[in-house]
Amino acid sequence: MKNGINYYEEYKTVQQIEKLLNNVYELISGLPEGLQSELIKYHNENTTLIYCTRWGLQAAEEILQDWPKITSQLGNN
Repeated sequence: MKNGINYYEEYKTVQQIEKLLNNVYELISGLPEGLQSELIKYHNENTTLIYCTRWGLQAAEEILQDWPKITSQLGNN
């Protein structure tokens, strides 16, 4: 625990976020191809539900992978 923050608990929270984003991504991927194509056209390519979910999932995965580095940097502030 640094700076009064329980990093283990916060790590578990980020794991939950990653799990939920993965669930959303799987739900979207399970939609029929034609509907997925229409959803992609609904917004511009960088703000579609599919795009944002995929990149949010990747960000959560990378945060979990780099957790020790991230938390050590917080301790240096």
